[in-house]
Amino acid sequence: MVGGTISQTGTTVTGVGTSFTSAHIGGLLLSSDNGKFGIVTAVASTTSLTLDTSQTITAGSSYAIYYGGTEIGRNTMTTPALMTSSITTASGNLAIVPAGSDITFGNKNMSSLNGVTTKFLVLNGNGYGYTTAATNTTFLQTFDNTTNFNVYYGVEATGAVKWGSGASTSYDTRLRRTGAGTLILDNGAGSTGGAFTTDTVNVRPASNGNGIVMQIGTTGSAFSGSTPNSIDMGNSYSTTAGSNYKLRIYNDATNIFGIGASLSSLDIGVNSTSAINLYAGTTAYDTFSATVTTLGGAGTQTVTIGNTSNVANSVRIRAAKNIIRSQQPHTASGNLAYTILASDVVTQGIIAGTPTAGRLYTLPLPSSIVSAVSGIAVSDSFDLSIISAAANSITLQLPALGSETITTVGSVVIAANTSGFFRFRMTNVTGAAYGYVLYRLS
Repeated sequence: MVGGTISQTGTTVTGVGTSFTSAHIGGLLLSSDNGKFGIVTAVASTTSLTLDTSQTITAGSSYAIYYGGTEIGRNTMTTPALMTSSITTASGNLAIVPAGSDITFGNKNMSSLNGVTTKFLVLNGNGYGYTTAATNTTFLQTFDNTTNFNVYYGVEATGAVKWGSGASTSYDTRLRRTGAGTLILDNGAGSTGGAFTTDTVNVRPASNGNGIVMQIGTTGSAFSGSTPNSIDMGNSYSTTAGSNYKLRIYNDATNIFGIGASLSSLDIGVNSTSAINLYAGTTAYDTFSATVTTLGGAGTQTVTIGNTSNVANSVRIRAAKNIIRSQQPHTASGNLAYTILASDVVTQGIIAGTPTAGRLYTLPLPSSIVSAVSGIAVSDSFDLSIISAAANSITLQLPALGSETITTVGSVVIAANTSGFFRFRMTNVTGAAYGYVLYRLS
């Protein structure tokens, strides 16, 4: 064994009374200065070598070098079992995962690590643990897919960092496995509370310009089954509706957009000056705000409320002002006979003619109305007003129906200089036997 002490500035280690050799290249140098360590990349002399880690080690620090299965440089510090396998590094991080071999390296807070003096973190391909002068190597937990475990981490009032597997009020964070496929991050006392009443886990970038993407599951081909990826936020809810959101999409400490739960309610909210928009691609089709609610804000849409399978469905419109409806320009049918189109029924809603004599207007085929309306159902209805703006009448007649059916109820004659108000009610919208009933309402 070789004695001496070391110091480090940048990546250069300077020894006093040391005997560094080229055989130490690739080995692990572990210092007594808060457990600082590094991999030996070059040896210049018996008193100078280079590490892969740039740091400062206080002069007079004791050290140990682990290389080729041999421990050297043992001075005043307590060291663990000998290393029996190689060490590799990537981007300055120590990566030690050889199965069946105990590897040790220092922890920066080893003086208070798990509450015991002079401990070292131990990693191997089977698990993790720590070492002491008395026990040398004592594994706290193995890595496998069957064993449940608890790993605690915390900061004491003095600022000392602690970790371990035993519960303590000094720990404020716990990572635990409670069963196959279940990994839980909570406070040190668990979900029942204890010294810490609120669990807060922050995953945030170093600055607002850098975003973080948290992904659950994999991308690519879709997966379907009885157990899709899910997020379970438990059985808690807010005592104040529209507040204390469980999922906060945006939070600048003043304005919060989120999704929450209150008593018997799912709450989706924004601040009083913002809106909730439902998008298809980059187009907002539906908008909800404190002042305006818009359904079908862009493009060609069909807004459906309720269904025909439940006769108890109803739509209630309550407003202190008149209901505003967008009315398309009327169809000008001229002074001759006219064949009513499906678009006159489902879009325009008004036909105005100036017959120079009594004229016949042919009703549209039921199949043409079915084709004009996406998702049409039995009992869907449409209103049509027909105006005779001249001194002659208009009479409605049936088209050539074939297998289709039209039933009229009430007069089909619109007298001169009057109007008739009709309602089309669909009676069959499938197969070849399309049909509707035409009611004269006024």
